Amino acid sequence: MNASTAFVGLGRIDTHHHYFGESIPELVSEFTNDGAQAFFFPKHVDDHLKYMDSMGIQTAVLAPSIKMEWHTQWPPARWKNLCERTLKAQLKVQESNPLRFGTFAMLPFPHVNETLDFVRDIYTRDVKPDGFALSTAMGNKYLGDPAFDPMWEALNKHDAAIFVHPADTAMPPGLEYKPYVFEYAFDTARAMASTIINGVFTRYPNLKFIFSHNGGAFPFMAKRLDDVGPSAKEKNNGKSVFEVIRTSNIFVDTAISAPIQWPVTLDIGFPVERIIYASDYPYTAAVGEVAYHGKTAPEESGQFTRHDLDVKIARENALKGLFPRLAAEYKRAFGRKVEC
Repeated sequence: MNASTAFVGLGRIDTHHHYFGESIPELVSEFTNDGAQAFFFPKHVDDHLKYMDSMGIQTAVLAPSIKMEWHTQWPPARWKNLCERTLKAQLKVQESNPLRFGTFAMLPFPHVNETLDFVRDIYTRDVKPDGFALSTAMGNKYLGDPAFDPMWEALNKHDAAIFVHPADTAMPPGLEYKPYVFEYAFDTARAMASTIINGVFTRYPNLKFIFSHNGGAFPFMAKRLDDVGPSAKEKNNGKSVFEVIRTSNIFVDTAISAPIQWPVTLDIGFPVERIIYASDYPYTAAVGEVAYHGKTAPEESGQFTRHDLDVKIARENALKGLFPRLAAEYKRAFGRKVEC
């Protein structure tokens, strides 16, 4: 358990850090199919550590990029096998330095039996992931779909953290850009609307959801959803959309955000305690200053104090609200310097 010596202070926890282990050949980006991949894919632990040290990141919680074909086209057993092999590789990295690495395990949604077996097996192990990774839609169903209730019920019993990231989406014809330009933001909004309207956060209050990229377009669409969308009150004990946001374990990360987003995010009910730092490595690392937006956008918004930025968003919110294992690691490494 060795802390970084490359920067001064406790550093940041990066809750949005993609993993492409060399032992799992399937873990390639969803954007490689046309051969026009501009990103560098880290395969070795040292690739991650070099970037982390350069960005003041103490801990990276690793999450694969989930390709749509895995959960829409593959047989359930094949998809579950990939989840198992990937988790094994991720935990090997985590065990190499449990302070500097955490793990989000892919879940074999939408397959109920396979997912329940996978979760049951994980919680019999000594070494466990810090949470789980899903796409905004799994098996062509958004995450609020009632078909997923058995999985949420099982995960709720374990106070699970769920990292939600958009993936390759069904692009309308004729658009001259990749899905991550606009579609990701709107797919994230759809996933958040789906889970709110269907009462997921109310029925399973121990689940902690992390929606990437500041919730995508959702903060800008929340008022519209509350005004003219299906009523959230029916399945949320009379709560409006905004009351659900204020009272539920919904977190948003800072990856590829913009200063203008943060006043809106706070206005719809997200407290600073549910905002967490994220880099979106390695994708952002290839696009100039975008790599720094996870840090600079909240700063430039003028909405946060220095303590909010350097302590709460940087690591404390993640330690207190999401990752008990990492909280224990930070206590061992830094003692009274850290609150968690």
